[in-house]
Amino acid sequence: MLHVVALVLALAAAADTDAARVATVREAAPVTGTVAGPAAVAEATPASVLRLGTPRFPAVSWPLAEPGATAPGAADGPEAATSPEPLAADTPVARRPQAVEYSDWYARRLVVHRIASYAMVPLFVGQWITGSQLMAKGAAAPQWAIRTHGPMATAMLGLFSVNTVTGGWNLWEARKDPEGRTPRMLHGVLMLVADAGFLVTGALQKPAENSSSIRSLHRTLAFSSIGVSMVSWAIMLPPFRR
Repeated sequence: MLHVVALVLALAAAADTDAARVATVREAAPVTGTVAGPAAVAEATPASVLRLGTPRFPAVSWPLAEPGATAPGAADGPEAATSPEPLAADTPVARRPQAVEYSDWYARRLVVHRIASYAMVPLFVGQWITGSQLMAKGAAAPQWAIRTHGPMATAMLGLFSVNTVTGGWNLWEARKDPEGRTPRMLHGVLMLVADAGFLVTGALQKPAENSSSIRSLHRTLAFSSIGVSMVSWAIMLPPFRR
């Protein structure tokens, strides 16, 4: 029991000694009209006081504000300091792009459409060669020209029918897709014009056998339709769609 009492008295004496040292440091600090910072007080405080616990000082901004001055944003209230600035009336608002979904049959029709388009090129060349022979020599034209001109015209009619169906179907399915819309629409319109020209050309085939003027019209319509279709085909090639 005596040991406990002696220990309590020793701790009380040490606390009084540390408090006396803190008072001595505060009295020894010169008064210059400025407030000493936490770092200066820590340097002047004995190590024993620092071990027991450094006194906490309120947060002070350095240098101190002038008397009567207000902090930035305090005059307008806390809401004014935190509220965002309003957007200008002409500020553009970004819109989220709309997703366009294509079916699996779109890709299948596109493959068929492309194959038929490439197959038309040699048919155009063949029709031009055989048609030139028939225009120049008439009934005296070579038999290969007479026998192949009609079947190639029928093959062209079939390919154009396939491309009209597949191309028109895909054009309708892609109507909501803004990417590449202009070349698609131009391609479709030109191919419809070529379709009409080839239909009229085929209708003039029989009358052209007995009339030179109708043969000339038949040839003009054929070449014009071929030219329109080639322009429409070139529009959809990758170099021209950039």
